[in-house]
Amino acid sequence: MTNGTYLDAGYNASGGVCAMIHFPDNKDVIRVAGKPYAVISWVAEPLKDEEIRLLPHLRKPKGLERLWCEVSKRLGDNRETADAFWRTMIGNLNRDHKPLDWAYYIHFLRFWHDSKCADAAALKYTDPNHPYDPRLLTENEARTFFLKDQEALDCVKAWSIDHIDAYRRFCEKVASSLLPCTGSVEFRQQLVENGVESLNLSDSDSHCKHCVRLSFPDLIWDSKNVLNQPCPAQPFRDNDPFIADYFHYIENSDSWFLADGNHFYYTRLKDSFRGNALFITEDGSLGLGPSNAVPGDEVVILAGSRVPFILRKGSKRGFGFDQTIGAFRSLRDYKVIGDCYVHGIMGGEAVKEFNWEKDYDVYDLV
Repeated sequence: MTNGTYLDAGYNASGGVCAMIHFPDNKDVIRVAGKPYAVISWVAEPLKDEEIRLLPHLRKPKGLERLWCEVSKRLGDNRETADAFWRTMIGNLNRDHKPLDWAYYIHFLRFWHDSKCADAAALKYTDPNHPYDPRLLTENEARTFFLKDQEALDCVKAWSIDHIDAYRRFCEKVASSLLPCTGSVEFRQQLVENGVESLNLSDSDSHCKHCVRLSFPDLIWDSKNVLNQPCPAQPFRDNDPFIADYFHYIENSDSWFLADGNHFYYTRLKDSFRGNALFITEDGSLGLGPSNAVPGDEVVILAGSRVPFILRKGSKRGFGFDQTIGAFRSLRDYKVIGDCYVHGIMGGEAVKEFNWEKDYDVYDLV
């Protein structure tokens, strides 16, 4: 990206080699040594803001689903592609602009689940038979769909039966780790055995940490922010690997409860796709770079650079003497489209066996 997003991310695509730069007589040209990595074969249509908004009257549905379908069709619907996809969409960076670890996957899953629910709500809203009044003014739409935080959509933020059941299991686990229920017969008998017969426990259950924790799911159920139905994303469980993983986390892990996909991943996604788009190279690598890149542009690792660059061949060709190797080299001018993220090569993996002393190509950047 041309905004320098990756400069402080700890990436080292060129493997730590020093920059190899020469300034020829033409002041408009910078001559740089580099290693060609791959040619871009496909560039996605840029993701638009309306494709990731949560509110149904503002959302264009299935934008993210379209993007995943296009990528998986070209790279395969498998675990390796899925991992590259969710990481590449945000340049594999967390809030602090450092490479993501696996713990952030649940944030993406929460975001993806909420996006599926938002798509369903948007399709329902645009249906001629939807229950909403199509003549609603913009301010009335906002009043209808916005919650207190002015961002969340009811059907996205609300918990379904699946979430309540999972949260109930979580609360039971937490309650079991606390003191025994102070209102239980066993606890009363234990007090008697320890000579504490005079303690008044008539209202103990209202102050018992065990009982209070167990009551949390019922409190949420009694609130207005619960869908009295299965999760709207359930129908996608069998054909969407991310939704399948999401429900696996719900059923087997407590980490989903702490995930905040709309806050973390949604924010990072908006920043990452500002002027950028996904692309795929001829060798099957997935990347994120400037949206004005086109098939035929080259991904190049320039000596001394922390990230790869997308270059476009120009029309000028020539020969020049390379003092480093004592021989003439072919020269060609290139236009810099911008820097980029390419999954799997940001730590120097593409140049591990590369001899920077003599095997490099020369790029005249104009």
